[in-house]
Amino acid sequence: MNKPPLSIRQLRRHYQQLKADLARMDWICQGTALARHEARRAAKPGPYYQWTRKQKNKTQTINLSAQQYRRLQRAIAQNRKAENILRRMRELSEVLVFQTTPDIQRRKLL
Repeated sequence: MNKPPLSIRQLRRHYQQLKADLARMDWICQGTALARHEARRAAKPGPYYQWTRKQKNKTQTINLSAQQYRRLQRAIAQNRKAENILRRMRELSEVLVFQTTPDIQRRKLL
């Protein structure tokens, strides 16, 4: 079943809600935080924490403390949420632009 199209007022309200959600975001970071368990270091057994990210088109890996690892995990999760919110805001912006401004005559529909 298709949903009925949202009104301009509903679209704007939804956009404002997404903006508010984005404003409430805490720290954000890109990359991947890993807990590695290596058996070859007998002197210091236990997990080793690493953060991998792209920096100036190169992969950069940084060793972390357990506390840094936990904080980066949260920041990376927040970044994923922020990217999702931005994607939805872009989609709504496109719909609003085409619904609220005069259009040209097109041969093919968008």
